Amino acid sequence: MLCSNSSKAYRIPSGLRENARFPLPSENCFPAGQGSVLDLGAIFPHDVGMILELHSPLDMHLHLRDGDMMKLVAPLSSASFAGAVIMPNLVPPAADAGAVQAYRQRVLDACGDDVFQPYMTAFFHSYSEKELSRLKELVFGIKLYP
Repeated sequence: MLCSNSSKAYRIPSGLRENARFPLPSENCFPAGQGSVLDLGAIFPHDVGMILELHSPLDMHLHLRDGDMMKLVAPLSSASFAGAVIMPNLVPPAADAGAVQAYRQRVLDACGDDVFQPYMTAFFHSYSEKELSRLKELVFGIKLYP
C-alpha cells in the first residue's frame, strides 16, 4: 500500500529506479485529485531498497486562514496530516485566550470526522501575567511578527 488516509501512513516502495514513475492506488493520496503519478526519480536516483513510513505526519507551519478558505484547506490538511502547528495571523489575529480557543474550535469543526490535532499559536502582543497563564494551557507557542 502506498498511502492510507485512515492511518495516515505513507510508503515509498523499494526498488525505485532513476526517473521511476508509478500510479497512485487511489485518488485519496492527494487532495482533490492533484496528480495521478508520483515522480520520485529525482529524489531516489538509484535502487535504494528502502521504505519510508510516516505514521503521524505533522505540518509544522500551517495557515488555515478563516471562513471559506479554512473550510477548503482544513479538510485537505486533516486528510493528509495527523496534526499541524496553526498560525494565528487572522483578521483580527488570534491573540488572546478567547480568540485562540474559538479559532481552535472552528479548525476542528472544519476538519469534520478526521483525527487531527491542531497545535495552536497566539499572535504576539503585550501580555499580562494573567493572560499568559491562560494562554499557557491553550497554545503550542506564541508567534512574533516583527
